[in-house]
Amino acid sequence: MLANAAPESMEYRAAKSWLADAWSPATSGSPPAAGAGGATAPPTIKHVERTGDAGLYGRVAWSSEPGGPPSIKRMQVHLTGVPDTPTTDQRYTVRTDEEGRYEFKRIVGGPYKLSNRVAGKPTWRLRVEVEAGRDTALDLTPGNSITVRDDFPETAQ
Repeated sequence: MLANAAPESMEYRAAKSWLADAWSPATSGSPPAAGAGGATAPPTIKHVERTGDAGLYGRVAWSSEPGGPPSIKRMQVHLTGVPDTPTTDQRYTVRTDEEGRYEFKRIVGGPYKLSNRVAGKPTWRLRVEVEAGRDTALDLTPGNSITVRDDFPETAQ
């Protein structure tokens, strides 16, 4: 919070810049004046509406240790558009829930790379074709990990 930072600090300047960028176009274009104690009123955050009508969901069924639990909770799953396709600029990230389930909602239909890493060695690197207006199911298992199937070997780290 700006009220708790020293005005000369780098953190204060970064937060103030971020807040200024987050103001809704409906405002006068500048943040409201500081209130008592120098605190700034909370901003109206710009909401980015997803325009897609498709979905992708599944479960991570993997055990990193023999006999371990067959799912990974709170793991990041990344869905990245494939270059030179309608999804080129699309990027989505979700976390699995306590039972290893993930779900991407309201995404643009088309081809994607599905992975659990954006840097370093991933466990999965799959090409997924998401059909517009439909939900697609894909579980992440040892059977479709990069040791068995790597749809994007040219991007290997």
